Amino acid sequence: MIRRFYDSPVGASNLNGRFKWYIPLALLYILLFRIEQGIQFFDRREVIYVAIFMLFSALILIRLLNALPIRNRSSAGIGMVIFLLPAMLFTSWISFLSKLDLVDSINWNKQAFLWLLLFVFLFLLLLNRFSNGLAKLEKYLIVLFCSLCLYQSILIFSHAPKMGKAVSSSKILMDSKNPLFMKVDTAGISDVYFIVFDAYEGNASLNQDFGFNNGWVTKSLSDLGYKVSDHARSAYHYTQYCISSVLNMDYEFDWSAYSVGDYVNMSLVLQHIRSNRMCRIMEQNGYAIRNLSFFDLEQEQRARSFKPFTASRSFYRLILENSILLRFFINPVDRHQGESNLETYRSLLRVIKEDTTRKFVYAHFMLPHPAFYFDSSGGYYPDGKGKFPDAGRNYIEQVKLSNKWMVDIARNIQAFRPGSMVVMQGDHGPILRWAGDKVLTGIENPFSAIFVPGGTPEEINDSLFTPNTFRFLLKKMAIGPNLIPLKAESGKLLKPDSILREKSIEDP
Repeated sequence: MIRRFYDSPVGASNLNGRFKWYIPLALLYILLFRIEQGIQFFDRREVIYVAIFMLFSALILIRLLNALPIRNRSSAGIGMVIFLLPAMLFTSWISFLSKLDLVDSINWNKQAFLWLLLFVFLFLLLLNRFSNGLAKLEKYLIVLFCSLCLYQSILIFSHAPKMGKAVSSSKILMDSKNPLFMKVDTAGISDVYFIVFDAYEGNASLNQDFGFNNGWVTKSLSDLGYKVSDHARSAYHYTQYCISSVLNMDYEFDWSAYSVGDYVNMSLVLQHIRSNRMCRIMEQNGYAIRNLSFFDLEQEQRARSFKPFTASRSFYRLILENSILLRFFINPVDRHQGESNLETYRSLLRVIKEDTTRKFVYAHFMLPHPAFYFDSSGGYYPDGKGKFPDAGRNYIEQVKLSNKWMVDIARNIQAFRPGSMVVMQGDHGPILRWAGDKVLTGIENPFSAIFVPGGTPEEINDSLFTPNTFRFLLKKMAIGPNLIPLKAESGKLLKPDSILREKSIEDP
């Protein structure tokens, strides 16, 4: 089949014949890239299945190209390559267009994709018009893709054992923490709520960065018995790292020595959220787990998806994950984000009012995080561009709406589930790239408001380090053992090798 693909007759002046060589090479590079990514989601046996599936897919793609008329094969092949290009290459293209002000801050993904299609169309037009003059360029493209395939193959074979070790080491590290049984005194606690408002900046930084006085929500929640920490600190400014550090009550691990790039790091962080320590302790003590977030938990799958933080084990998503094609149809500034926030809000109120079981609830709003689907009164803007042309003003509008939702949620919990412990926090401050040229100070100063029946522990102070949140609250609830508070350090990552060595020394 492949031989017939190359032996098809072409005219001497037609570049299609030579281009047929670089199309499957580009596809091979993409499939190799996907296999490297696949190691992060699958165990070693499953990696073999994925590799076989991808090789079979490559043959099907080549067969489909072979079925086309000769004059159309190059165009179809190049188009296919463009649609499946890894996102890391597309990100570089977006950065280039951003410097030229050719994409805006809301639809940058789709606009960059359309600019790329225009560029490829002009490129193909030039090839057809000046094919003889560009023949050497085509040879360079073939050499380039051959080099990429060779490089990617070396990376996979050299790093596959390390990446496999990272997965197994991660399981050992998580299991060494999670079996810790902590007996909780449930007599005075009905439910435990962990409610995240994504990218909600702390009060001190809101005032400094935006000149916004957040006193209304502070007073409203304080009147309900909440402790508001104006100068709270997170360990990181990436959502998945922040959530993992809070739910696992510890710093995340640095897996950079096990792979190239951030792929293994990110996927293992998602796995750490999935099997987090807090949910396991709550489950051990008879609490049901209710998941209203876009992260999977062992006890309950995610309620909805949000593309940048949603990893998939399905084959078709594995092939398309982080590709231009998937990014075009599922924008990281998710067009369903506004609807998802509304549904999360309604679902949370239903759980509070109707679910009488003792439970640990994790709800996650992509609010006041961009895009800007709401104004302060709840007005809806389906294009995600918000009420004002300025991103800062739109961000504050969504802060105001978040405040109203928080107070409403707090009042409903007190009315329907009195005696519940409640944590309402931002994971980190606002996203830097939405601030234009202005440097924001509060990227690691998230909002934090906590209610504990019988009085909030004194450790929950104005400068709370958020990974310590549940360490302090479990100390209030637990019969034992107590967890020693972490020293607040920004961006700290634990070295897994040193911890594993210590564990091997301790083990008999």
